[in-house]
Amino acid sequence: MSGGNEIGKVRVKFKVRLGKASDKSTKRTPAATEAGPSRSALQLALAHHIERSVERGVFKDYAEVARVLCVTRSRISQVLALLNLSPDLQEAILVGGLTTSERKLRSLLRHPEWETQG
Repeated sequence: MSGGNEIGKVRVKFKVRLGKASDKSTKRTPAATEAGPSRSALQLALAHHIERSVERGVFKDYAEVARVLCVTRSRISQVLALLNLSPDLQEAILVGGLTTSERKLRSLLRHPEWETQG
């Protein structure tokens, strides 16, 4: 990347499938609103973006990411911890079927086994 390290803009698209009212085939229904994705969904998407950027060598390490974003290394660790949520929970968060605070999600991380997370 020329001109220094930059995170840049990340565009995240969410597909929402709305079925008939009688369609009970899914457990969680998308809760898309006019306001857009939840803060937890944005933080989870950011965690994935940060991890990919470090893996591709855009950033040397997570400390550099923290410096560029003007946040503490602890905050980067908190955001990246969301990647340890089960894939089912991550999907539900990203598609809008599960809206909860990041703090509550981090409390689920006390259970390292995905089966006990929710």
